[in-house]
Amino acid sequence: MERQVIINFPRRLENRKNDIIFLSNLWHSLKNRRKTLIVFDLSNTQNIFPNMCAPLGMIIEKIKSKGNEIAFFNVQERINKMLISNNFMYHICRNVRKEPEDLLSYRRFSVKQKDVFEKDLLGKLNLFTNNNKVYCEEKEVTRVLSEMFVNVKMHTKSKDVSVCGYYDEEKKELCLSISNHGITISKNIEEKNRYIFGKEIEAICWAVKRSSSTRSNCESGGLGFYTTRRFIQSNKGALWIVSGRGYWFENNSKVESYEMKSSFPGTLITIKIPLDYNVFNYYKLKIETISIDDIIGEGLWNL
Repeated sequence: MERQVIINFPRRLENRKNDIIFLSNLWHSLKNRRKTLIVFDLSNTQNIFPNMCAPLGMIIEKIKSKGNEIAFFNVQERINKMLISNNFMYHICRNVRKEPEDLLSYRRFSVKQKDVFEKDLLGKLNLFTNNNKVYCEEKEVTRVLSEMFVNVKMHTKSKDVSVCGYYDEEKKELCLSISNHGITISKNIEEKNRYIFGKEIEAICWAVKRSSSTRSNCESGGLGFYTTRRFIQSNKGALWIVSGRGYWFENNSKVESYEMKSSFPGTLITIKIPLDYNVFNYYKLKIETISIDDIIGEGLWNL
């Protein structure tokens, strides 16, 4: 290719606000590129949290769909090994062999494949907990994650989500992220409830409250985020919700919320849960009060 652009990666890519801003700026600086070789220089990069492959991969694959090529330079051996073993490089770059998939691999699913995802996740989660000798209510965790999928309307242009995660063996914590390129939480609520938010973070704060809902009968659940939030709280985990300019994070009942200057091109949800507590106090999900639309809001993951 005649044109080339070099992108310098940050020192770390984690679940932090500044790293989300980097990904947002990455998208907005490259979204109009065509037939360009885009080189990611990781000379200064010391660490990448594997779950961040979900939003990074989502953005890169959108960029690739516009006829661009991707290359990674100066990648530390440890990071390169991780990106190959979790199949990130297989999906992103050429001539990289596919590794056996596991629970934490970088994968893409059509949002119409909710049942496929749920079955696959439950099977891999069972195998994962057995192999690592940790305890987990697999069905409850699977239900929380699978309810993040939503049926896509006929007019949508994008129909997939990116999934990736990691397991911290020392802390015995499982972290999984689901990312989608599409309309934001704020836009979804405004379209369905006619609410107008001054800032996009206000929409996320609204969505995680018990009494909030995009449903016409105003049943509790608030896009389903409240249910997910209670599940995470009861198990001493952490929850991140990023959508547009909104960045929301809760850990140990402490909430951090920001209105970013740059806009993330869709929605990113990350959960982190411990897997070896002696006594689990899982918040049991009430199946009869939850639908796919409850957990995210009809069309939230759509383009």
